Amino acid sequence: MKIRAISIDDDPISGLAIKGVCRHFPSVEFVGAYTDPVKGIMMMEAKKPDLVFLDVEMPKINGLHILSSITHQPKVVIMSSNPGFRNEALGLKACFFIHKPVTIENFGEALASVEKEIRLQSL
Repeated sequence: MKIRAISIDDDPISGLAIKGVCRHFPSVEFVGAYTDPVKGIMMMEAKKPDLVFLDVEMPKINGLHILSSITHQPKVVIMSSNPGFRNEALGLKACFFIHKPVTIENFGEALASVEKEIRLQSL
């Protein structure tokens, strides 16, 4: 089973980085990058991805607010250049926190955590 993933990050380079890193992981199908968080929320509801890579500090809406209010419950990996958001993100049931910049190593750790949670859910 492929994990369908999107990213919501106001920095377009971050979305491109996630898309690029996904190519190294055959279990992930990257289905969209959104720089506008409002559009990202709409597309998250429409596409119902299994995994969302979500930035915290964005204009219009905070990623932690998105995490606490989404109705479709994908696995969420919070990404931020501010490590101070880590505890709050994990407290809101994020699967993993990536301290930016995204690397193949921290992406791999996040993906392993997500895959473990998906396996546990399917038992």
